[in-house]
Amino acid sequence: MVATALPQSISLQRGLDADTLGPDLISREILHAVVDVAHQLRERGQVARVLTLGIAFAGGSSVSRSRTLREPSAYTDDLRLAAAELFERMGLQRARVRGVSVRAEQLSGAEGASVQLSLDLEREAGHRLDPVVDQVIARFGPGAVTWAPLAHRRRSA
Repeated sequence: MVATALPQSISLQRGLDADTLGPDLISREILHAVVDVAHQLRERGQVARVLTLGIAFAGGSSVSRSRTLREPSAYTDDLRLAAAELFERMGLQRARVRGVSVRAEQLSGAEGASVQLSLDLEREAGHRLDPVVDQVIARFGPGAVTWAPLAHRRRSA
């Protein structure tokens, strides 16, 4: 039997129910995609070096931007901050958005990834939180715990 290699990227696309101009709704969809991609990375024992954010518009066109992370990561907050920065830099004003995509690229094994020491206590707390959230989800299922902006979706889904 030949072992299959882990993928070199993970992506998730989220379509909106209706075209929207609302940055809050778009940001929530981006967060939802980031949370799912980060969870998949941790499940596979991988980290991403690059994050790409894609926005699909009502007319059928799309735009994407990539960002190299400070260090390879599978932490939700690292990926969330990168995606939020990419979205903000796109400067989409009055654009009708139909969907979003988040892609984690240049993946490698988490066990071989170097970790930069940090004095940012908030960031370190977030890094300690992800494995706990993963354990809760493994035990109680998806939606047992999530980010506050996504809580309304999880209950109604």
